[in-house]
Amino acid sequence: MSTQRQSLRQICRVNPEELPFPQLVLPLKENQAEDEFPLDRERPFVAQEQARRSILETLRDTHPYRTCWLVGPPNSGRYTLTAYLAAQSAVSETAEDQILLPPTSSSETLRWVALPAGEGQRLARLAEQGLRDWQSDLLNADTSIKTALSRLAASWEELSAHSNQHIRAYSENAQKRLAERAAYLRLRLSCGHSSALDDLDISLHRLLWGLLTLPDQSSPVLTAGSTTAELFGRFAERRCGSEICCDHTTYSGGALLQARGGALIIDGRGLVQDQALWQRLRLTLRRGYIELRDLLTDNSPFCPPSWNVRLPLSAAVFIAVSQEDFLQMAENDEDLGSALAHKAEFAEADWLTETHKRELAAWMVKKAQDCGGPGMAIDAIAAAVYYCSQKAAHAQRFYLQLGELTSVIRAASKAAAQRRAALIRDRDIEDALRQRRQSSAWFEEELGFYTDSDIIHVETDGKAVGQVNGLTVVELPEYCFGRPQRISAVVYASKDGLVDIERECQNGGKIHSKGTLILNGYILGCLGGLHTWPIGVSVCMEQSYESIDGDSASCAEACAVLSALADVPIDQGIAVTGSIDQFGNVQAVGGIAEKVQGFYKLCARRGLTGKQGVIIPRANLSEVLFDRELREAIQRERFHIWAVTHVSEAIEILTGLPMGRLRDDRYPKRSIMGKIQIAADEADR
Repeated sequence: MSTQRQSLRQICRVNPEELPFPQLVLPLKENQAEDEFPLDRERPFVAQEQARRSILETLRDTHPYRTCWLVGPPNSGRYTLTAYLAAQSAVSETAEDQILLPPTSSSETLRWVALPAGEGQRLARLAEQGLRDWQSDLLNADTSIKTALSRLAASWEELSAHSNQHIRAYSENAQKRLAERAAYLRLRLSCGHSSALDDLDISLHRLLWGLLTLPDQSSPVLTAGSTTAELFGRFAERRCGSEICCDHTTYSGGALLQARGGALIIDGRGLVQDQALWQRLRLTLRRGYIELRDLLTDNSPFCPPSWNVRLPLSAAVFIAVSQEDFLQMAENDEDLGSALAHKAEFAEADWLTETHKRELAAWMVKKAQDCGGPGMAIDAIAAAVYYCSQKAAHAQRFYLQLGELTSVIRAASKAAAQRRAALIRDRDIEDALRQRRQSSAWFEEELGFYTDSDIIHVETDGKAVGQVNGLTVVELPEYCFGRPQRISAVVYASKDGLVDIERECQNGGKIHSKGTLILNGYILGCLGGLHTWPIGVSVCMEQSYESIDGDSASCAEACAVLSALADVPIDQGIAVTGSIDQFGNVQAVGGIAEKVQGFYKLCARRGLTGKQGVIIPRANLSEVLFDRELREAIQRERFHIWAVTHVSEAIEILTGLPMGRLRDDRYPKRSIMGKIQIAADEADR
């Protein structure tokens, strides 16, 4: 090993002490109590300041239709934060019965009447009992029609004298209508007409009261899915003789009415697919009321024009959608911005300030207490904060989708309780995370088996020309993991130039193809000062059987191409990740921690040599948040991380030869470019 190579490897190698680690600087004791982490009543949740302000503005808005978008990823606190703030600012409404008085003649309309709680139900039962008694009297031939009507008037005396004018009018008009129909119905019954009983039942049913008893909510916040029935409610249907008609006495109130005086959170995913429902909801929110006629089912022929009752809304409405769904709805609806006045953005991650650290620590202690298990030690809080930074892929940021952390704390609390520990420790958190990954690690283990069995060929020791270990990330719904991917480059006599096999067979995505074209520009720039000769280079990601996208392999591909052109072997114990520009500068990539850990796991299974490691972009240094096992391996110098800023640094670490600088039209012979120049001279002769 040359002195120059040792020097560059030492310069680029990341000192284990410099690995990023979020510092939890809090004045904590070993055994935390609830009062050591007081939850600010105005700020009981972690971060999401912008969303909190927008929600409060919506709740304080005096506009008739107070509406707000809750835009963000799942488990980011959209429902929880909104429910808490709505509960704090809810205005209690007086409980009341909402009743529907049916029209008693063709000139009347369906009426919506509010009565004190309990009184509506009592009067509705009184009205129905009077009608049922009248029906029995009419069916009894021994009871005269006059007697039947007298009994009805006596039983309805309270209705006739009620203070509400609509109830008084109902009583008078209903008795008049029944008097007009009684003789006709009695005649049909006496003649034995088969439909007479149906006609009698229909006559009575159309006079029954409709009673909408909205539930007495223990919480002033409701949640609902995005379907017509859930939001608007609906009337039931009943058979009226040979017809299907609306049963106005059986009305299921929707969430828009049930959330009176409080808040309604709507799951907006269904609105993206059902534009008609969205347009109807938007119109309803703008009007501030529901038209009762719209609640009839589409196939019901019984839809009197008089049923045009307006049911007022009095809830603050929130629609929870993801950022992708919100953008899609905006494409379909140009007026989306003006449709709802407020928008609360829920971020995926935020900066790990001291305030946020205290909020996060308080939140975790409260969650541990809710589990009923042991308290949390300082190192457990630090481990959980570290996990949040891992999820955010940055040492100074933390992941805000805390629903996942809740299940981790619950599992850690259970494990600590089983060993009868007084506190949850960092090992409990790490074990819970490990079990969480293992429960969904079948595909990762399967790929590991194929690699260990050499079905998928990846070398982790020795040297090879034109071959380097790239790193990819496999994304699953539950989690993502890194896996090594062998990249090869072959030089041959041709005028094809650089050929990307993935692009030629349409196995690579647009970003991957762009990365290959950038790589081509860099290689042509390197060879621009040399004599031209007919040459072709094919680049391939070996044993890739699925679609590939992204440009994070372009640095590794550049090293493979330079190795093939110079005929210089590459150390197979070192993997490479990073994208490049046309000048060879190495740029940051995503999933850096998963990629490094994927290669480390393979090397660890085969046996660490102390010489293996990964070359990463220096711009990614703040994101290398590894699990404990990998951190300890780096600290013991059993595995290494090299941070580079240019392809020339990566190729020198991999081959031991410098890239070389042009002097007097010549490159040094013991350099990558010098060997390429010698090959070009020989081909020129």
